[in-house]
Amino acid sequence: MTNKDSEELLSIDGMLKIFPDHILNAVGAYSRQGFDFSRRIFSDPLTERPDKLYAASARVPLYAESKPVGHMSIVVLRPGDATGGNGSNYSLDIVTIAEHLKGVNDVQGVLPRVKDCFVEGFFPLFTWHLGECLYHIACLKQVSSYDREGEKTLIDRQWYLGDAPKVFRHMVREVRRGHDIPTVQLCCGFSEYF
Repeated sequence: MTNKDSEELLSIDGMLKIFPDHILNAVGAYSRQGFDFSRRIFSDPLTERPDKLYAASARVPLYAESKPVGHMSIVVLRPGDATGGNGSNYSLDIVTIAEHLKGVNDVQGVLPRVKDCFVEGFFPLFTWHLGECLYHIACLKQVSSYDREGEKTLIDRQWYLGDAPKVFRHMVREVRRGHDIPTVQLCCGFSEYF
């Protein structure tokens, strides 16, 4: 890609134009892991999300034995974006946000959302870096709430989704490629089932 192409991707219009093909390529690689995205179409197109605290989103249907069993929600995150806030049981006046989380574009975004799903998995699709698509690599902070007796509830990083920061930086800056084999991480689920 040219510099002009990589500059264009900083805009929402550039992402909406170029990312769908990369998303479908990345999703297709998960078929080797037993996930059937064989229809490889968007049930909702990649769309800008000014109503959310992230850039864009889309949905891709998930099949098992040719029967629909669910969908994958795809979220495009830029530095400082977050997925929390909407539907949270918390408000900023009853929690303490860890200092290192305050760099997000809207601190409301680090408030954990209510999850009403049986289980939620994280499928790292790709990271876009300097005009290159690095498949199946990501490094995102997963936050959670920690009750503290006599103090406000603390919102802090629980773990990383994808790679640890040091591995991620090495892959992006030095190796300049993603992972050959995609992975899936459990990021929430009802504990009584596990």
